[in-house]
Amino acid sequence: MDKYQIFFIVFSILSFGLGYLTCRANYFLTSVKLSIVLVRLAQVISLTLLATGSENYFASRTYRIQSMRKAEIPEKQIKEFDKVFTNEYILYKEEAIKQIVQSHKGLFEQLVTFSDWRTAMAFLQKHKNTAFKILRSNND
Repeated sequence: MDKYQIFFIVFSILSFGLGYLTCRANYFLTSVKLSIVLVRLAQVISLTLLATGSENYFASRTYRIQSMRKAEIPEKQIKEFDKVFTNEYILYKEEAIKQIVQSHKGLFEQLVTFSDWRTAMAFLQKHKNTAFKILRSNND
């Protein structure tokens, strides 16, 4: 074997190795990007469901108060119901966001950009087009 054949063999092996590593790096970076997109989409879906559930929860409050007024229940009881309802609503919002944040502990912890209801709704507002698409596809 002369030196040109050895050079060709070494160059071929190095070229194959570089191509293989480039391909693997490309697949790795593509999968990381896809994972981030999927986590963000899951967050938007979760927050959209929570916001929609929150609207329905509050609509039930309004309906219940109207029913209580029709039944001529004393205003003191209605105010007590409203106070209990408001406290449960606040607890619902806090616990729901805590659960979402808790579910991202570990590898995806840095992808959670919200920590409470206000910042979660700001995140949802930032991604409102995606949320609207989700809600529209649900109505079809």
